[in-house]
Amino acid sequence: MSDRSLEPKLQHLSIVKKYYMPGGDLYFQAENSLFKVHRYFFDRESPKFQDMLSRPPPTGQAAYGSLNNPVVLDVTSEEFQQLLWVFYNPVYTYEEAKLEDWACILSLACHYKFPEVKRLAVRNLEKLKLDLVEQISLYQEYKVDEDLLIPLYAQLCARDRTLSLLETHKLGYETAVMVFQAREHLRSPADRGKSPLPDDIEEGEVEDTIRDLMKDLFSGNPNDNPTINMEPKSRSIRRIQRPLPPPAPSSDTPDEMDGMHKMETITEVSTVRTGRTNSLSSQVTNSKRRAQSPNGVKTSGQTLKKSQLTYKNQNQQRQRRKSIRNTLLGLISPRDDPHLTTDEVQ
Repeated sequence: MSDRSLEPKLQHLSIVKKYYMPGGDLYFQAENSLFKVHRYFFDRESPKFQDMLSRPPPTGQAAYGSLNNPVVLDVTSEEFQQLLWVFYNPVYTYEEAKLEDWACILSLACHYKFPEVKRLAVRNLEKLKLDLVEQISLYQEYKVDEDLLIPLYAQLCARDRTLSLLETHKLGYETAVMVFQAREHLRSPADRGKSPLPDDIEEGEVEDTIRDLMKDLFSGNPNDNPTINMEPKSRSIRRIQRPLPPPAPSSDTPDEMDGMHKMETITEVSTVRTGRTNSLSSQVTNSKRRAQSPNGVKTSGQTLKKSQLTYKNQNQQRQRRKSIRNTLLGLISPRDDPHLTTDEVQ
């Protein structure tokens, strides 16, 4: 049967001369275009076409992929030509292909299960050095396989910086919400998916932070594309001053413990735009007034009692100093600022 002996239902098809190959034994129809190519490439490269072409035709019909029963594709003629270009490229190089060409080739390779063509397209797209969000957006637009998207999503979740408003627009809100939720899960040490506010955040600070971010994110006409300030926003973290836990019960008399008063003052922990410099000023004041007789001269009983309590009081003072240091380290830990050292707290 010659190539021109088409059945009446196929007479409207136009032959694509560039890909109507001599010796071809497999026919494809994409839109109103007819292609004749070599079945070898499709049997070798695509498990999907291997299965499709191995099925026996229904009774009374021509073999699947023959001239009068071509494989009907659900892509455009131009898209299928870009896929065929990979197999029939005459110059043995792929450098002439553009970004959109490789994205289309990748999409068809994923759709029709061409693993080697898929890897080839990914390698050539990586050479273009796309931004991470642009690469994800491109892959989403061309509906590539999830196994290519998941590692890119993971990079977004693992990086220190969260999504900007502009990146959210590029990714789409569904993808952005998924990324934000994944970041919450990964950064909640105890109960994944929940990230309660720290106990020492004041009630009004949440609203203040939102106001600052709204001013920082949006500028100009809200109907236009927003201008994004990518610099970290300066903000002060106002700590609530908390009293130290009461000392353990003691059998000492009030006179013996008179003056054993300790307090801590945390003046400021601030995050600034340049360098994220944290400053801590802590002051612990200790005083002890010694009980004396009315005339200012210690009695022999007071001297004896003081010598008996010296060792005990020194132990208590060491324990209280240790408790203060632990409290400070708990309030301002390296988790709040990795640049803060234990020596600075002490």
